[in-house]
Amino acid sequence: MMDKRDPGQKLHNQMRLWEFPDQYVVEPTDGSSASILAISRLDGSMNLIGSYLLVITERECVGSYLGHPIFKITSMKVFPCDHSVRNSPEEQKKLESEFSRLLHVAAETPGLYFSYDVNITL
Repeated sequence: MMDKRDPGQKLHNQMRLWEFPDQYVVEPTDGSSASILAISRLDGSMNLIGSYLLVITERECVGSYLGHPIFKITSMKVFPCDHSVRNSPEEQKKLESEFSRLLHVAAETPGLYFSYDVNITL
């Protein structure tokens, strides 16, 4: 299988996880502290400069829970909603680009499920 990774993209071998009451912070331990990722513990959101719209374009009913249908996401698209990144510092643009790629990877991850009628989160 060919590696489709961008040659300019840096991979990190070790990461440090900081647990705070309101968020998790993940940072590489190789000294590039500008590449941190903060994830809210309240709702799982990440602080990105821009806003994104995730649209489920295909779904498959895979069962039911408490009589409500459960769907598996089979296709999703990610759309940027604003152009705030254009006026940002270069380092912030780079981080936003990395997070955007991560968001696209997450959208293509198999095994994402939802229900219109019932909360299926843990």
